[in-house]
Amino acid sequence: MIRSIVWRHFALVAAALALAGCGGGSSTPPDPTLAQTQQGAVKGTAANGVVQFLGVPYAAAPTGALRWKAPAPAPARAAVLETKTAGAQCLQAGPPPTFTPSGSEDCLFLNIYRPEAAPAAPLPVIVAIHGGGFVLGSSAFQDGTSLAKNNNVILVSINYRLSALGFLAHPALTAENAASGNYGLMDQNAALAWVKQNISAFGGDPANVTITGGSAGGLSVFSHMASPMSSGLFAKAAPQSGGFSRLQATLAQSEAAGVSFAAPWTCNSAGTNAQIAACLRALPATTTLVGAVPPPIGGTGNLSAWLPIVDGKFLTTSTSLAFSSGNFAKVPLMTGVVEDEGTFFVSAAFGQAPLSAATYEPVGIAGFLGLANPTAVSALYPPASYATPNQALARVYGDFRVTCGILQDTDNIANALPATAKAYVYQFSEKAPYTNALSLANRLPPNNNITYGAFHGADVNYWFDQMTSPTTPAQLQLAQTMSKAFANFAKSGNPNVDGTLPQWQAYSASQRGVLNLTHAASTANVDAYGAHQCGFWYGQPPSTRL
Repeated sequence: MIRSIVWRHFALVAAALALAGCGGGSSTPPDPTLAQTQQGAVKGTAANGVVQFLGVPYAAAPTGALRWKAPAPAPARAAVLETKTAGAQCLQAGPPPTFTPSGSEDCLFLNIYRPEAAPAAPLPVIVAIHGGGFVLGSSAFQDGTSLAKNNNVILVSINYRLSALGFLAHPALTAENAASGNYGLMDQNAALAWVKQNISAFGGDPANVTITGGSAGGLSVFSHMASPMSSGLFAKAAPQSGGFSRLQATLAQSEAAGVSFAAPWTCNSAGTNAQIAACLRALPATTTLVGAVPPPIGGTGNLSAWLPIVDGKFLTTSTSLAFSSGNFAKVPLMTGVVEDEGTFFVSAAFGQAPLSAATYEPVGIAGFLGLANPTAVSALYPPASYATPNQALARVYGDFRVTCGILQDTDNIANALPATAKAYVYQFSEKAPYTNALSLANRLPPNNNITYGAFHGADVNYWFDQMTSPTTPAQLQLAQTMSKAFANFAKSGNPNVDGTLPQWQAYSASQRGVLNLTHAASTANVDAYGAHQCGFWYGQPPSTRL
């Protein structure tokens, strides 16, 4: 039987083993746990119908002279690399109050999950970019076992540099390559390039790659859509809750913030740009995690240092401007939000010192959100109409920084898409139990000033069908429905599955069909534009930070 070309390397490996062990007198089927990449062979693990390759290096370790440089190719290997355990997560600070560091600077690894059975044709590929505000997280956020096994797709999850190591802009670093910052995004770009070059060895289709991610991962996806560097590396995009920071800082703004942030390291006065860069690279990696939280750019509180920037190389313009001008990758889009995007962030800021009616406008709207028209905002979101002022501010936060930003960007994207590509939008409204999810909300204790609801990140486990207890049978069914739609979008550019509800409507600026996802009402479309006051927010300056 003639096998598909994507599996021929397995046959060659098996034949070599047979010749070595049995004198060439017998043949054996290909080993599904072996794959030949451009850097060398890798061996994974098969279990429960899935083969996983964990900790595959996609670029050289960004250490020493490679710190704060674009990722370099992974070195070639002569020996078979065992890929049975995940590689180190990228260096990051732990939770307050200690911010204990974890992870490693040597962290550019990815994981691959695919069905064990040899495919009849190359499989669609989903590349997952984890969230975590560009300061925490790892490829472990997405376990592709269920998605790959139950939906016949390949899932690739990746690490990328975080915090200062991933996003520091500094004049001394710019002098080396006419740009700095965005190193974490260039890591993601390198991972996408690696997938395009190597995924056929795992049974995947390099021409059918969907990029996805939630929160910071969602903003990353939007950034790749706008980036000339990432053009041609993916065929579809599925960002989740990634509509914040739509107007990115300039390189000059980011360099000034980087100089300020690096001041305690004493490198700024080391001499020439080359000497300053050498001083920065000689620092212990953990030194770059000072305080864990970057300072605001320009002192306004509206631009944060560890975010994508318009560096002139990876991004030549802000994402919102790229979408409104039509200068972006025009691929099928599946995007959306959770209903209560702001509850986590307001709880993190004001859970222990709740807002009052008197502080709602000056401290919450003007101070925390940096909005110049607090009275107008308060008139639309009067605190008396909510259980607490914290709950009111959470609604403002979510509508302004995430939901309406995504709808406005998707209006522009949908207007520019060719007839062969459609946009689809959802709102996840399932009021998940507080302890149910590998989510941001689990990092905070419950408090009486806010109800989390469908909080930021609560949908991630549903899309990947990786639910944790406690769950209800209806929620498990919702996860299966959502993951099937997700996989179908990766296969065809359309999340609809024939004969299966819910049915998604193609999104347009005139129709704005938004599918509501809950275990009770996943067939209903909602007026997200009206419910989230987008008529007001569309007229405001785009959000610039998470």
